[in-house]
Amino acid sequence: MWMVQAEAEALACADYVVTPHAMLAALFSSKVCQLKWKLPAIHSNHAGTCIAFPGPALARKGAYELRDSLRALKAPLILLNTERAESKQFWKDVDVAPISQDWLEKTAVVVQPAFIENNPRQVLRALAAGIPVIATKECGIEAHPSLTLVGAGDSEELTSALQGIFLKANRALAHSEPTR
Repeated sequence: MWMVQAEAEALACADYVVTPHAMLAALFSSKVCQLKWKLPAIHSNHAGTCIAFPGPALARKGAYELRDSLRALKAPLILLNTERAESKQFWKDVDVAPISQDWLEKTAVVVQPAFIENNPRQVLRALAAGIPVIATKECGIEAHPSLTLVGAGDSEELTSALQGIFLKANRALAHSEPTR
């Protein structure tokens, strides 16, 4: 508790709070110097079918909500961070696809339904590549045409957003196929 109190005092005394994180910037709007997230230069011809999860598979990163959504959708999952998980069998009922260097090419959507996120690098890579992203405001990403925000902890809203993205992708695919 002493650390929380010390941080609160330090932030109260700060002249400026410097951050690219949109949610944190909103908390300190009277003294924020908000930086822009820098999107990497990435080009992708993605037409993937997988859902990519930056993870790790922990409750605070929204793994439970994603697992619930995947049970309803039956879409393959690419795990970008396999170092930690709630348990060894956490994804046992999910179709987990192998990760590879070209994961962006295999990805239809990146999902980060985190309760807290301080390093959204893979989310930024996906946005730069034109891949749809579903995240929470806690990820700190500013509005973007390819970004859909859902509430942290809301697996029904996450499932609905995922269904919407796959429906849109299927419609686009149907319109791009030549007719006979």
